[in-house]
Amino acid sequence: MAEPGNLAWPVLSDELRVPDDVLANAYASINDVERSWIKKNIAQLYALHPPAGTDRASTRTRWNGGFATTSTRLARPWACLVYPEFPKSRSASGCLSKSLAGSGPAGVAAALVPVMTAGITDILTILHPSALRSAHLLTTLELCGLENVYAVTGEAMPKELNALVAREPAGLILDMGGLASHDPLSTEAFHRAMVWRPRLSGRLRIWCAAPDQWDWSTLEWNHPRARIEAWGPCRDAAPDHFLQVDGNWDAFRRLPGALGVDADMLHAPDLSGVWGLPGDGLILTPGQEGCWYWPDLDPSFVCFQNGMALADSR
Repeated sequence: MAEPGNLAWPVLSDELRVPDDVLANAYASINDVERSWIKKNIAQLYALHPPAGTDRASTRTRWNGGFATTSTRLARPWACLVYPEFPKSRSASGCLSKSLAGSGPAGVAAALVPVMTAGITDILTILHPSALRSAHLLTTLELCGLENVYAVTGEAMPKELNALVAREPAGLILDMGGLASHDPLSTEAFHRAMVWRPRLSGRLRIWCAAPDQWDWSTLEWNHPRARIEAWGPCRDAAPDHFLQVDGNWDAFRRLPGALGVDADMLHAPDLSGVWGLPGDGLILTPGQEGCWYWPDLDPSFVCFQNGMALADSR
């Protein structure tokens, strides 16, 4: 992981910084099992996104066609994760307005760790103030080692993001949904910034093949914004406040969103031919309820500035 950079924090107003004791109290308020889930997720993400080893490279190549290229690769100077307003409660149907599977604690770690291991030196998080209610989210930031955490209202986010790009324009913004209604990123000031938005879905569908197969509590606190649906022959094993869907396997696998299936279903030699599981998106199995991964987050693309110079070599 890269050493801390020299962007001269705080770029944002120090009045917006979340005090250390708020993060510490959040950490202390959740139990050991929940903390172990967060640590497991982070450990897996480090294995999936090992440190890049170098944060800059330049390669010159002479081609037979009479030209030469110089390719450059440089880690972006900063990254900012923007987190949306936190939901107040889950309805009796298990559905939340503007629900987003993957935008909870596990998904936040899955967005941050690849950035941390890519060599980006300065990383901060901008939370909607309502997100301070989530001890699991704050503990995730604490365990990821995030020291620059700010609470900013949606109306003020454009101003604070402009302060970042004014200091250094080529940063990375991880938008977990916080800019949906206050999106400043189409302005010219952000033309050199990279913006990554995950493919968020309102659904997390779980196939229940046996009783007591899934850790529903861990699924719930990791996906507070999602509509978690229980499908399959043992769907009545899910808590009453989750939506139980009387649908068949074909309907289950074809709808959008992340899936939860038994691990045995992954052992087929051809997922698409035997079980009909989709080839894209994320599939969780029992034992991974507190974990996440973004298949469409490619650190080599989003975390680096890639350039190319063309020249005649004759």
